[in-house]
Amino acid sequence: MPQSKNLMIVEDSEELVEVWKTLFRATTDYRIRCCHSGNAAREAIMEGYEPSLVVTDYYLGDSTGLELYDYMSKKLPATKFVMVTGNHEDEEMLRLQKDGQMSLLLKPVKFEVLRQAVSEALN
Repeated sequence: MPQSKNLMIVEDSEELVEVWKTLFRATTDYRIRCCHSGNAAREAIMEGYEPSLVVTDYYLGDSTGLELYDYMSKKLPATKFVMVTGNHEDEEMLRLQKDGQMSLLLKPVKFEVLRQAVSEALN
């Protein structure tokens, strides 16, 4: 049996984190770690957590999902990214999507679409 994947959810909306966490736990075998800020996600990495994939919002309150991507791509280059955002005009984010370095989903996003993007990124 394949080992389950580590999924990190980084989102400043506590309500959305709870919904996604509940739905991912009900529909997958991913091991889930949730962070409500970019700083909390970076601290988790410094403590040794190694996510297989990060689902992050663009705006995180204390930083952006792109800043988190830049940090993690240096520390853990194998980590995959799915960015969920209402901002569809950031040139760097669009370039990373085009180059296949991250998946980009526009808000509002249905959970099934998010789950499918995560599944595809991990396989």
